[in-house]
Amino acid sequence: MFCPNCGKKVETEYQNFCQYCGAKLQLGSEEPQAPVNTNTPTFTRNYSAGYVPRPVYPARSTPNTRTPQSYYSVPFQSLRRKKGEPGNFSKICFAIAFIAFLTSLFTFTFGSISVFYFAGPAVMFLVKVSIIIVLHITGFALGVISIGIKKTVERTEPINNYEQAGLVLGIFAIIFNVIGAISVVYGVIRWF
Repeated sequence: MFCPNCGKKVETEYQNFCQYCGAKLQLGSEEPQAPVNTNTPTFTRNYSAGYVPRPVYPARSTPNTRTPQSYYSVPFQSLRRKKGEPGNFSKICFAIAFIAFLTSLFTFTFGSISVFYFAGPAVMFLVKVSIIIVLHITGFALGVISIGIKKTVERTEPINNYEQAGLVLGIFAIIFNVIGAISVVYGVIRWF
């Protein structure tokens, strides 16, 4: 069987498309057909919108056409990132995660613990609790931002210690801020 578009011999008679040019094959036609002249456009008819002639150029085969198997033949080693010097995003990731971690430690130790042992007017208590909650939310947001920046670092920079330390500190900041916020809410409930 031969392709009606490019004229090359098709490997099996049960193929739906030509492996060289991609043209649709008609099953059951075993006789060789003359190739279609690719210099003259053919016209199609669109019945839904009326007759609008438009040229349709058949696909041409090229010697550089890639087979589908070549897309999956990337070696696994080439997908791994190499170690290298930290870039700007790695340093920013680490700095934001470090600030988030310090915020979580500060609010967790001085804020959450002092809520349980507060002795003073209720107005001062509510102001202190509001500040602590805002700091916990800020620390949580900074931890999430540092992890988001880490995703950018994975795409743009080699593996480095700043990136890994930023990820660890960002995760700890998120955990400590959530625990701290829960303990503050528990302290407020206990106080009232």
